[in-house]
Amino acid sequence: MLGLAVVVGAALVTSSYYASKYAGNTNPNAKKIQADLALMKKELEELEVELVPWVSEERELLSYNQINNELEEGRVTTAKGVFTSIYNEPMIKYSYKKYISRKENALLYARTSNREYIYRTKNAAVTIYMNGQLIGLYENNQLLTPKNQLLAKIDKNAQKEFYEIVVEGKELGSIVNPINPSNINIRAFDLVDAKLSPRDESIFLAIAILEMLEISFRK
Repeated sequence: MLGLAVVVGAALVTSSYYASKYAGNTNPNAKKIQADLALMKKELEELEVELVPWVSEERELLSYNQINNELEEGRVTTAKGVFTSIYNEPMIKYSYKKYISRKENALLYARTSNREYIYRTKNAAVTIYMNGQLIGLYENNQLLTPKNQLLAKIDKNAQKEFYEIVVEGKELGSIVNPINPSNINIRAFDLVDAKLSPRDESIFLAIAILEMLEISFRK
């Protein structure tokens, strides 16, 4: 009987430990999301990595190469890292968390030297914010404005070398699909016109960063 009590007690302690560990990570509420976002920002600030200024000359050198990258997979998956240029200059920091859910439920925070993006995924839809402002809802490879108008889209096919991104009817450029998994230190973007307006660039990046990370996780 004593042995059984010890086993039951140990099981209760273990159950209590896991309940505590994963508390709030199942269908997190808005308060939990804000707390996790604050933690993500703090962790990335503490990285001893200073991002290079985001200017057109540097933007075109962005690659899939990463430094300081970490991935922990489990019931709750977390990841973070820094995308660099083809010359290993740090350009984009990111932090990601996937919550416990039958359907996609995740939070992604990414920043360049002058922009920060927040991606809140629930089910198949991603709500995107840039510098605190709502851009829209990204679903089925389309970005819709808060008024449900088509803002941008990406032509995504795993067999294609490039994923074209179209913003308000204009093809601005593509992100490169590194079909060969070892070929990561290549330019991530192929732009139609290097002189993007700040608005077009912000929308282009909103999709491009999300897709780059998806490709990166897929590897």
